Amino acid sequence: DEMSAKSRMIHVVSMSGSLRFVVIDNGSYHCRIGFADSDEPPLVFTNAVAKVKKSTAKKSSTVKSSLIGPEIDEYPIPSDLSLRSPFEKAFVVNWTLQRQIWDYVFNRLDIEPHTCGLILVDPILCPPPLHELAEETIFGDFGFQSLCRIPVSSILRFAPCFRITDQSAEEGAPTTQAGESVPTFTLPPPRVSLKLAPSQSTGVVVDVGHCGTFVTPIYEGRPILSAVRRIEIGGRALTNYLKELISYRFWDVRDEAILVDQIKCDACFVSLNFVRDMHATRNPPSKNPIVCRYVMPNYHTTFRGYVEGSPADPTAASSSPPSEEEGEDDTEMDIVDLSTPSPPSPPPPPAAHTTTTSADSPAPSSSSSSLPHPPTDTATPGEYGRGEATPQAQPQTQAQAQRQIQSEGKHSGEKQKEKAKRTKTVVSSDQVLLMNNERVVIPEVLFHPSDIGQLQAGVAETIVQAVEAAPAVIRPALYGCVLLTGGSTLFHNFTTRIYRELRSLVPDHIEVNMFHSESPELGAYRGACHLYRTFAAQFGGQFTVTRSQYQSGGHNACTQKFIPH
Repeated sequence: DEMSAKSRMIHVVSMSGSLRFVVIDNGSYHCRIGFADSDEPPLVFTNAVAKVKKSTAKKSSTVKSSLIGPEIDEYPIPSDLSLRSPFEKAFVVNWTLQRQIWDYVFNRLDIEPHTCGLILVDPILCPPPLHELAEETIFGDFGFQSLCRIPVSSILRFAPCFRITDQSAEEGAPTTQAGESVPTFTLPPPRVSLKLAPSQSTGVVVDVGHCGTFVTPIYEGRPILSAVRRIEIGGRALTNYLKELISYRFWDVRDEAILVDQIKCDACFVSLNFVRDMHATRNPPSKNPIVCRYVMPNYHTTFRGYVEGSPADPTAASSSPPSEEEGEDDTEMDIVDLSTPSPPSPPPPPAAHTTTTSADSPAPSSSSSSLPHPPTDTATPGEYGRGEATPQAQPQTQAQAQRQIQSEGKHSGEKQKEKAKRTKTVVSSDQVLLMNNERVVIPEVLFHPSDIGQLQAGVAETIVQAVEAAPAVIRPALYGCVLLTGGSTLFHNFTTRIYRELRSLVPDHIEVNMFHSESPELGAYRGACHLYRTFAAQFGGQFTVTRSQYQSGGHNACTQKFIPH
């Protein structure tokens, strides 16, 4: 029958050694899924399930009530979504929800788990009961033929990275006269990408993720579990803190997690001198190098916010002065000026007494209406249409003409501004969020968690604590290779700040070498792919647990293979 034929096909594939492996970097915020032997980039999506607000779902029958994984990133208005994540404390605790997300992505990528092996990037120090649930899902529900579970800290050395020094890490970053480091919205100078040598298997991996920060000392490719340190501060804690500040000072954005996360990524940066920058935020905007204007998305023409003056600003190209061709035709401009009176001008007459005027005719004024003059209906439309007037109305027309000349002189210098405003009508109608000290206060929590009530050390101090917990013989080797990864390491000046603080805490006779993943969000996925391609010949037996071994040995088979001793 069909099931027996499928089983025979699976047996032939597994015995032939041509089993294709799927790599899953199952992050707490973003998940990356792809084939280990493919050069195509992985599918990166939000690792969550979202529900659409009832008010939005009722307006349109085509809108789904719930969205899964990639559908969340494709939805145009994230403010309508309420996210539900299978993660808690950086570990998957709801495997029913995680299985639903994986199943949708497998169908979308045409992945047949029954004919594939799985390379799963696993967080360090995951509790054994959660590992057991993961194995039941992988082998029992999906039917993968083999499993290779690798800690994220053990494979990052296979991914490309940059070397960080105090001079070259943020070279070219501008500073003000007072010395404040201000992020620029231009691309940084290129840095030389490199890969750590295969012999470089000892060091410290600092993973600043979404749910927390893990500092893992590695010796000969294996993590030293007794020296692993964790900080309960990650990208989600920073986003929640920014939500509180914006909700207290500006608008209520407590339900806008996706929007606030975009604001955090676009506007916040790490301060190299926090006290001095906080003093600078007290200055007026003209003398404040920290303040910036963040334009919120309107979800009609713009679906992501941006900082004014950044490359993402759509009005940056339209800020140039209008060309001569734009200035030739002033008819439309005159009509706009006359139909929109300036603030000092008196209010227009009632609608029952107003008449439509052309661009060349003066606007009626309240002072002229108080003077005795014949009613306008005594003149023929043709006379007024040509600009002619009766002798009785001649003084009134001269007064209006004189006021028109004064009005034209008053508005002649504003015509260029009005045209520039018309090119930015979308921006002028959008809401603008003024970001001041929030830009530096949010990332500062990574270095001082006590700012939000977490009685823990910062990232640099935690690195020292983790190294000091390792044997004294290997401590210089650990400081000789400190690898930074995770999405929160992308804050401007983050690598420079970490290097300076760590260098001040480590004795001078010990060399400190720091590296930053070339792509912190894809570093673990690329490391897993590189590991598979390097050991493809013996990958099936040396690094994996087959389905038959799991069925015979259960959870103990995976524990003996994957748990480092």
